[in-house]
Amino acid sequence: MSYQNVVDGLIRVLKTITDFSDGNITANDYRVLNSGRSQCIVLCPGGFKSEPSTIGGLDSEYWVDWDVNIELYVRYDVTDDIVAQRIATYRESILEAVAKYPFLNATPSIHFARITRGDKPVPVFRPNGEGPIFWMQLMLLTAREEWAPVTALE
Repeated sequence: MSYQNVVDGLIRVLKTITDFSDGNITANDYRVLNSGRSQCIVLCPGGFKSEPSTIGGLDSEYWVDWDVNIELYVRYDVTDDIVAQRIATYRESILEAVAKYPFLNATPSIHFARITRGDKPVPVFRPNGEGPIFWMQLMLLTAREEWAPVTALE
């Protein structure tokens, strides 16, 4: 049970989407943006919260809600309209894949996962101001994971 467990499950789900594979999905590794691919996903840690689940007046187990930032990048190599359409198509594919696999493709201890938010796509420029070279869509996935059970003797 861990954040990495959630990321590994999410990567398995994202690889079910046409045009995404090990070559363009990474966790915390922005070097993929230099791979020449037209679309990439970078997963980054978000926040988390933990809460007890009370049964019969006792805290019987804990839940952790892990947030994962899904950064979808689409190369800006054509017109605004075409890039906007690509972002919309891939964003929809990500939403559909997570909805299809709400337990992150049978990842142990995951009780649910869902996209809880998406920000407006923004252009990404080179450090010297040239560009844009990508448009980026940020989406937030929240996955609830069962944490260590608590016994009455502790």
